[in-house]
Amino acid sequence: MKNLNKVQKVIDILKNNMDKSYFGPLDNYPSRPSSQMDVEKNRGKSAEFIHQYYKGEQWGIYFAWHMSKESPLPNDSLFSNKNTGIPSKEMVVDEMQNTYMQCLYAGEGNMLDRIGTMRSSYNTEGANPVAIWAYHNNVPISEVYVMSFAIGKEQGKIVEKLIHEYREQNHESGKRFALAEYSASNGENGRKEFSIENLIMNMAYLKHEEAMKAFAKLEQTKAKAMGVHMSLYATDLIYDKVA
Repeated sequence: MKNLNKVQKVIDILKNNMDKSYFGPLDNYPSRPSSQMDVEKNRGKSAEFIHQYYKGEQWGIYFAWHMSKESPLPNDSLFSNKNTGIPSKEMVVDEMQNTYMQCLYAGEGNMLDRIGTMRSSYNTEGANPVAIWAYHNNVPISEVYVMSFAIGKEQGKIVEKLIHEYREQNHESGKRFALAEYSASNGENGRKEFSIENLIMNMAYLKHEEAMKAFAKLEQTKAKAMGVHMSLYATDLIYDKVA
C-alpha cells in the first residue's frame, strides 16, 4: 500500500471523534432539520439526532458501504455479513486502509443533508451516486450502512482529500470511491455514469404526460444539435475543397 501515512492520519482524526459519530443503516438517518432554530432549540427528530450523536455539530465526513448476505464483496470482507454480522464502527475505522477500498461513496458537508440525498430519486440530474446505484442494482436502502463523524468543515475537507487520494493511489480502478463513475464531480480517472443515456432512459419512468413532454423536448434539442453539426460539417467541406 502506498501513502499509508494518509490513511493513518484519517484513522487518528476519526478515533479522536468517536463520541461525535454514528454508524448504522441509511434509513436510520433522519432528514436535514427544517431550520437552524430547530437545532438550537433541540426541536424535532433531526435536531435530537444531531445533539445525541453529533454533540450539536452538523458538518463533517460520511462514508457509505453495502452490507448484505448477498453482497458481491469477498467472503472474508468485514462487510460480507455471512458470519460476523455488521462490524462495529471501531473495527471499520481500525481497518480503514482495507475497509475504505470497499466504500461506495464518501464526502464532506452538512451530514444529514448530504446523507439524505442517498435516499433521493435516482432519475434526476445530479442524483446522488448511491441513489442511482441502489436503483440499478435493486439494493434496498436498509442494506446501505453509513458512518458519519461530526468533525467540522475544516477537518472534514482534510479527511475527504486524504482518503480520496489514498484510494486513488492504491485501488486498481484509480477511483476515489467505488461509485466514482456515478458521480457528477468525478476526477480524471473516473467517468460520468449518470450520462446522457441514463438521463434519456430515466424518462421512461416519468408519468405519461411528463414523459411525452420530455421526449418532445428531447427531439427538439436533437434536431437543433443536428442542425448545428451539419452546418459546421458543411463549412468544413467547403474549407477542404478550397484547400
